[in-house]
Amino acid sequence: MVHHTPINLSRLRDLLDEHFALDELRSLCLDLDIPFENLSGSTRRDKIISLIENRQRQGQLETLLSRLQEERPQVAWDTVHHAPAESTGTEGATWPKPKLMLASRYKVMGLAMLILFGIVSLVLLRSGCLCTYKGEDDYETIIRIIKAESLAVNNGDLSIITKIFAADAYIKQTDNRAGSVTEWFDPLTRYRPLFANTQFSGAQHTQITGTVNGNFARFTSGSQGSFVADGEYGEYDHAAGNPQEEEVWTLKQNFWGCWEITRFEFH
Repeated sequence: MVHHTPINLSRLRDLLDEHFALDELRSLCLDLDIPFENLSGSTRRDKIISLIENRQRQGQLETLLSRLQEERPQVAWDTVHHAPAESTGTEGATWPKPKLMLASRYKVMGLAMLILFGIVSLVLLRSGCLCTYKGEDDYETIIRIIKAESLAVNNGDLSIITKIFAADAYIKQTDNRAGSVTEWFDPLTRYRPLFANTQFSGAQHTQITGTVNGNFARFTSGSQGSFVADGEYGEYDHAAGNPQEEEVWTLKQNFWGCWEITRFEFH
């Protein structure tokens, strides 16, 4: 069995179109015993394509090529064998494939899936559904965050502090008896030495109330508990509703839709 080099049908079509006039095509079809009127199409180029497809179906492409070489020996007919065999039909002939190959399509699909995954992840993150201490609504969420501060205090847990406070949260303590004010401009500067030197017990925030306005909120609370610092025991009980004792919390939603404490004032 003879194996022929795959034929580039596009190249064969172009050479026929360049070197054979319409009447010459008629004569060629007559020599090949092909009824010219049976070729489909209304233009000379359409007739050429129909002729090639006819010879392809009949397994006679090599015969057609030999005849063309006899008719036009000066034409480089051997160049029709130079294209790689992207897909083969009768006698290994090929029409050119679209430029976007299967591997490229998989790459495009993979990139599209990656983009879609990124968009879905961003929507989920910004929706706040993945936030810590998420409640049924914003109001309940904020109450849980404020209560989490007392949980962190009782356990000396800095990881909770970093979850509920903004990294640049402002913290202010007013000492009514001494008439002094102490300020911190990030939560870790406040809580790290506090947890290292003081042990709290039963710390809790009481009567937590406030208002939520869009992405911002302001809440107040009372507080009570006991502590041991430098070997000395102490207790505190501050009433909500008393400006000289109550705690004031300011919160906002960050880029990811999670509520965080941006300002905390206490006595």
